[in-house]
Amino acid sequence: MKTLHFIPNYLTDIGITLDAEKTVMVLAERMEVHVVSFKKLPTTDGNPHIKVHLIGFKSSIVETLNVRDHYLQILYDVMPDVVHVHGCWNYLGAKVMKWSAQRGFITAMTPYDMLHAYRFSPDYLKTRWWSSWFFQRAMNKRADMIFAGSEKEAGDIGKLTKHPCIVTFPHLTKDQWLDEMEKRYTSIRNSRIRVNLSRREGKIISTLLHAATAGNQCRINDTGHRLIANITADQWRNILLYAKEEYIVTLLLKGKDQLNADLPPVNEHSLSSFKPLHPKSSSGLESKDGLLSMLSDARQRVRTGKFSLYNLSELYRFFLTLDTDEDALTEQLKKKNLLKFTARMEQIMRETLALTEGFMPVEPIDDRKTEHMRKQIIS
Repeated sequence: MKTLHFIPNYLTDIGITLDAEKTVMVLAERMEVHVVSFKKLPTTDGNPHIKVHLIGFKSSIVETLNVRDHYLQILYDVMPDVVHVHGCWNYLGAKVMKWSAQRGFITAMTPYDMLHAYRFSPDYLKTRWWSSWFFQRAMNKRADMIFAGSEKEAGDIGKLTKHPCIVTFPHLTKDQWLDEMEKRYTSIRNSRIRVNLSRREGKIISTLLHAATAGNQCRINDTGHRLIANITADQWRNILLYAKEEYIVTLLLKGKDQLNADLPPVNEHSLSSFKPLHPKSSSGLESKDGLLSMLSDARQRVRTGKFSLYNLSELYRFFLTLDTDEDALTEQLKKKNLLKFTARMEQIMRETLALTEGFMPVEPIDDRKTEHMRKQIIS
């Protein structure tokens, strides 16, 4: 695990800087730690386990013209798993979070008790209202995870923003605290698996799903077998994380058994993740009236972002066993306004699960709406 910590200068509250330095010193015992700051920090300077990156800081002009480029150079040189901003009332801290989040990096923030409700008293708002409006609210929204100092602060933060990942720790020993931090960092990284999944891993998922659902129609070429034979531990971990969100873990394991694949073991601890912001449906498609009701339910789930790869596998299995008059089915689909939706689903099943033309009752369509559905289902 590689983390990049931004510790700004808090001239009015030196306690935040000291707390942040203590935090990174402890984390350095367990993971690779990099620190970005504008000046040398007494407790981290010279520590062989912490790499400090200094940014030149002279005036407000430098802030707008130089700091961004210098920080981005550091960001891409380090390529951290997590960017952790310490404190919540620093303008440059807000910019660092924005620059990192815009480029797809995972961000975390520790307010150090600066978001307690008592901090928002009338006297306090005389100096903080503009900061809250101008950048602090955006920090709360951009952070993938917020570390609260106590349950009270976590509750107060929850009132400010409906953030799904506000975490706090009870009184722990140092080793327990390190275990929890490592687990939380891993969880938030794993929660971004949909963004980080590679094309190769996507092809492996399609191959295993096809093996699990196609039965006697299973047709996997030499390329597919090579993909499965050369899966690394990291790839298998990423695939299982993605499969958890799509409710297809059981299907992938069945596909593995069908192919007699010997896949690398995965540590259960590395599979921890936060619940997705917009989870997909774990239930099967409505099949009361056969294919028509399944397609109607599928269309509704696609529209609401609830349609999962498990649901796609259900449709695929149904299409493989479909025995009906194609002309009569086409008329029924037209009456239900499902004809084009069915054609687009066929195209996606052909790409993802190798559905062949002999099992397609209507001609598949690949247009802009198909691309939109593809992103909704697979991405």
